[in-house]
Amino acid sequence: MCFAWGRGSEHIPLARRGLSECAALSRSIPDALVILLEQNYRSTQTILDAAQQVISRNVHRTPKKLFTQLGSGVPIAIHEAYNEDDESQYVIETIQTMIRKREARAADFAIMYRTNAQSRAVEDAFIRAGMPYRLVGATRFYARREIKDVLAYLHLVHNPHNSWRFCASSTFLRAGLGPRHWRRWPRRRRMRAGRRTS
Repeated sequence: MCFAWGRGSEHIPLARRGLSECAALSRSIPDALVILLEQNYRSTQTILDAAQQVISRNVHRTPKKLFTQLGSGVPIAIHEAYNEDDESQYVIETIQTMIRKREARAADFAIMYRTNAQSRAVEDAFIRAGMPYRLVGATRFYARREIKDVLAYLHLVHNPHNSWRFCASSTFLRAGLGPRHWRRWPRRRRMRAGRRTS
């Protein structure tokens, strides 16, 4: 007996049989019992119906009728954004409008994205708007060690006398730049600057 579980579009490694997808499994084993899990516990019916309309265009998918007990929910709004910054700005402005009209509270909103790289544009929009936010399940873009290190280097290049920012970064210790080396650095920098002006 063999059991396989997964979404119809996801790959399941069944190397022994040379199969790679759930759909291929049911075609290759005609008498296989396929049980579809069609109830959704997270989304409203409006979201499920919209997703079903998009997914139904895929002729290789196993047909399903998704349903939920969460009700129909609010209608879907469509906004055409030209880039991630435009998209994030629209989201923040929509949140601000709904809060101002007392249609919702700030705590009622959640912004979901597929990859952590997408957080930067959303975080920038929150920062520009002066709105507090909380990132769940990931590190804030500007709190990531590599971003803080790059910013520390840029601050140092911009103002060599403001060395405390660089010292505070983790790069300072990882690069092996000890206190003695660091005390000599501004002097070396001044000497080079003096040579260029003479």
